[in-house]
Amino acid sequence: MTFTPNVEILIDAITRRKIPERIPNYEPYYNEKTVAKVIGKPFPEGPYTTKEACRNVIRIVIEYYLTIRSDIISIMLNGPSLPMKREEERTEKEKMDYLTQRDIPTIFNRADYNNYPWPKEGEMKLSDADRLMLETVREMVPQGMGIMVSRSGIFEMMNYMAGYENFCYLLRDDPNLLDEFANRLG
Repeated sequence: MTFTPNVEILIDAITRRKIPERIPNYEPYYNEKTVAKVIGKPFPEGPYTTKEACRNVIRIVIEYYLTIRSDIISIMLNGPSLPMKREEERTEKEKMDYLTQRDIPTIFNRADYNNYPWPKEGEMKLSDADRLMLETVREMVPQGMGIMVSRSGIFEMMNYMAGYENFCYLLRDDPNLLDEFANRLG
């Protein structure tokens, strides 16, 4: 039986406007290795900065979401980036302390937060690569399928910027700072 996506079924379930005709399936994130395994094809390597590269990755992602019978496709964008210390900038101690993080925490306290080089309003725009990805997915998405576009959420950004352990300390030591931090990122 061929699956036909219908984003309205998912919207019905989420908004509770009516009982949907079937149980919708939606997976908000995908793992490239899982996608490749499920559909039996290699996941295209990035960067996705050309129309052809975007088409290749979107084709695979659409096939995956249709295979898992999802009414919506998720596309992860790079999004506007905030200044963070990257892997290649780590000191030897940081490499030992932050083995699993791509970004090194940069905000440990209120002084770090106040001195952080926050972009000014209007400076954060879509990158050319993100704009190309959005244009391409809009052209390729099957009839009836919705598009969910995301970048890391507010918690993820706070986790990258403050570090999870430090985030936990700040919950007790300076919860007002975390409120300001979340509002600013939002």
